[in-house]
Amino acid sequence: MSSAASAEHAAALRAALDERLAARDRAGAVLAAVDSVRVGDLGVLDLERLVLAPLMIDTGAAWQSGEIQVWEEHFASATVRTIVDALYPDVVALAREAVVAVGASGIKDKGKVMQHLMPMVKGKAEGKDVSEIVTGLLSSM
Repeated sequence: MSSAASAEHAAALRAALDERLAARDRAGAVLAAVDSVRVGDLGVLDLERLVLAPLMIDTGAAWQSGEIQVWEEHFASATVRTIVDALYPDVVALAREAVVAVGASGIKDKGKVMQHLMPMVKGKAEGKDVSEIVTGLLSSM
């Protein structure tokens, strides 16, 4: 996806999140964000970089300037945390699929799993986080 397309999807999602947060619709905000990743409109990293981080910066500034109350800032922060938590299982599921696909039997196969997995999670998770997930899965074998 081009950076222009990502920016366009990010702007549309940000507007949707702003609307849902103003309406105190946490479930709708989470669903909108998670769906944007799962249908491929945005990767997890673009979601964080283009939507969630700016949303939190703007929310903090609004609270500091007195435009919103502290509970509204906490509501937005909790909603963002819920979005992040909702996307974590996607990466774990892909890691499990990679373990099976390469026939991994333990930690000695971490390199093979990572090589298979990284193209699948590109834009969805940081390599360090993926590595920790894979280590956890393989260590429990």
